[in-house]
Amino acid sequence: MVVATPGDPVEARVIANLSANYEGPMYIRLGKAGEKIVHDIQLTKVEIGDILPVLKKNGDVAVIACGSIVNLAKLQILENRINADLYSVPFVKPISKMQLVKMVSSYPLGFIVIEEHQKSCGAGSAILEQLSDLYADGIIKSFPRVKRLAIDDLFIPIVGDQSYLRQVANLTLI
Repeated sequence: MVVATPGDPVEARVIANLSANYEGPMYIRLGKAGEKIVHDIQLTKVEIGDILPVLKKNGDVAVIACGSIVNLAKLQILENRINADLYSVPFVKPISKMQLVKMVSSYPLGFIVIEEHQKSCGAGSAILEQLSDLYADGIIKSFPRVKRLAIDDLFIPIVGDQSYLRQVANLTLI
């Protein structure tokens, strides 16, 4: 099954069109509404599994985000002048192995994966699994450093808006 979590309305539109012609099951997780557009260019075509560049600054680290937290990551990188490139992974399953291979050689400090999901079974886990397979198969020669920013597997007994809950879960690059 394809699992998609678009990062903005542009990705949502392209994935909706893709899903209409896809021969198989596809789950699409959408934000509530009002997500900001994060892409500076119009996406016309996306392949299942694509990793999409959002900010390219020739950084030493790649920040990989999925879903509505892509915009937060973009704002934090820009406002805090973090030397990082930002990518959106609108597909948690599958993720392009070949794009990961290219990224491994481009980012000597590795990856930071940020997501509004538990650490287990989300985008970070999917990326680590792909990297592990690539390393075991000898396709990549060294295993990159991967820092995951996600929700710990515990019950959080509070309520609040999305911004507040992100703070409580420590979903921040800074």
